[in-house]
Amino acid sequence: KLEQLNKERATIELLFKDNIKRERLLQEVAAISKIKKNPKAFFTFAKKSAKFRSSVGPLIDDDDELESDLVRMGDILQRQYSRACSNPGNVDADNIQLTQQTPETLTDITLTLDDVLEAIKDTGIHSALGPDKFPAVLLHECRDALSSLSSISGGDPSTQRISQTCSGCRV
Repeated sequence: KLEQLNKERATIELLFKDNIKRERLLQEVAAISKIKKNPKAFFTFAKKSAKFRSSVGPLIDDDDELESDLVRMGDILQRQYSRACSNPGNVDADNIQLTQQTPETLTDITLTLDDVLEAIKDTGIHSALGPDKFPAVLLHECRDALSSLSSISGGDPSTQRISQTCSGCRV
């Protein structure tokens, strides 16, 4: 009798597997047929059907050993979180000392005209305005005209000088 039940269970499992495969195939065919109308439909189907499962680990413990036990990995992550994040309830407001620091300035940077022209070339034409308020498309279109400038000085650029230099540019 047990043998008969096992055979029936195996038969039912095979039927389930066949039905699942058939249903999956129908879903794939439906997704493929929708591609002509909506190209994103297939990617939506593929996302739903993905079997990728991300996991954590192994982690390195305090003794520089790899740890793959889930409970110990949880402890490692908890200790790391505790060290990185403070508990607002444990802050002693009376002992906090605020210091005023003067910002450091950079004085030993040398830029050549080629450096600036290369930076302009690497900047996208749709990039946001910089502190000089010049649009990137202007810099791109006037790059060759700007290369005729003999010096690059620090501070704010001279709008008049740039506009005179770029008067022949098409923007």
